[in-house]
Amino acid sequence: MRGTEALLLDALKAEGCERIAALGAECDPALHEAVQVIPGDGDQIVEQELRKGYTMRGRVIRPSLVVVGHA
Repeated sequence: MRGTEALLLDALKAEGCERIAALGAECDPALHEAVQVIPGDGDQIVEQELRKGYTMRGRVIRPSLVVVGHA
C-alpha cells in the first residue's frame, strides 16, 4: 500500500499538485479555512491542521481546514 501511495503522490507532484504548508504558518484566508479561532492578541498562526489542503499549478483546489491561535 505504501508503494502505491508513493507512486500516486509522485504522479500528482509531476502534474503540479502540491500540499499547502499550514502548521505554524501565518493564517492566509486564500489558503486556509479557519474552523476555530482561539481568542488572543497578536498574529494569527495556524496551530492545528484538521484537513490537508492542495494547490494545482498555483491555484488552490482545496484549502486547508485549520485551527487558528495567536503568537
